[in-house]
Amino acid sequence: MSTRSRRGPRLPMFRPDPRVARRARAAAAVTPSRPARPATPWPWPLPAARPDLWTKVLIRRQDRDSKATLLRVGGILLVVLGMGSVTYLAAAAWMGEATAGRAQERLSDQFQQSLAAADEDDPTIGSTPPTSSITVTTTPGEDVAGPEIRPAVPALIAETPPERGQALGHIVIPAAAVDWMVVEGVSPDDLVQGPGHMPGTALPGQPGNAVISGHRTTHGAPFRELDLLEPGDTIIVDTLIGTHTYQVIEVIIVAPSDVWVTDQVAGAWLTLTTCHPEGSSRERLIVFARLVSGPNAAAIPAGDEPPHPG
Repeated sequence: MSTRSRRGPRLPMFRPDPRVARRARAAAAVTPSRPARPATPWPWPLPAARPDLWTKVLIRRQDRDSKATLLRVGGILLVVLGMGSVTYLAAAAWMGEATAGRAQERLSDQFQQSLAAADEDDPTIGSTPPTSSITVTTTPGEDVAGPEIRPAVPALIAETPPERGQALGHIVIPAAAVDWMVVEGVSPDDLVQGPGHMPGTALPGQPGNAVISGHRTTHGAPFRELDLLEPGDTIIVDTLIGTHTYQVIEVIIVAPSDVWVTDQVAGAWLTLTTCHPEGSSRERLIVFARLVSGPNAAAIPAGDEPPHPG
């Protein structure tokens, strides 16, 4: 008879925690079942509308400030107008200089042709011939009279002005950087071509007061630096009868209504006129100069004073 030990039922190594089992059963009880997917996976159906979750809100656009809008528009318009003005002024200046340059070339050709034609003629035609006077004086108690001979008066070479718009001569002012042909006439169409001689006044180099006007800011601005002149400076004017040299006596500023600056006076004078200040026509810059040398300098009695207010 074999002997075998009797053992009881085999027990597990550890005992499960009953709390874990309870939590698992509780979770399985509340987990909802997954809904069945539709036959077509896409697009998914939209959720049902729930009025309790949505509220209509009226969003109003904020009104713009009308004053700020006007200021913005006004600023833009000012910028555009400013750019347009600058462009216009630049274009006008360029066109004015180009027009004056072409006119100066035409006047120079005219003057050279007139000089060539004048060389073929006698320059003394129309002039006053030199004269000498002999007077006989007697002394009481003497029987013989001795003649008194006065020196001859030089001939005055006359010159006829050209037609309006034609070349009169050439003016050079070293101290004011002026080197321009002079046209006969002072109308706007004449002054577009360069400095103009005022009809009705004496011609340069002739007795009286020769008046020449010119622009200071437009159409080439021939007299732009005329304010740099001082007493003693030289002005040279060439005409068909020769070269006339003037010396500046006075530089003044007058009102546009002061037309006395064009009056005719004794001697041989040159008056230059232009606008003042530069870029404005509020006043006039006037330069008075006296003839000091030229074909008629010895034939014209020297004048003491330039024109002055009457």
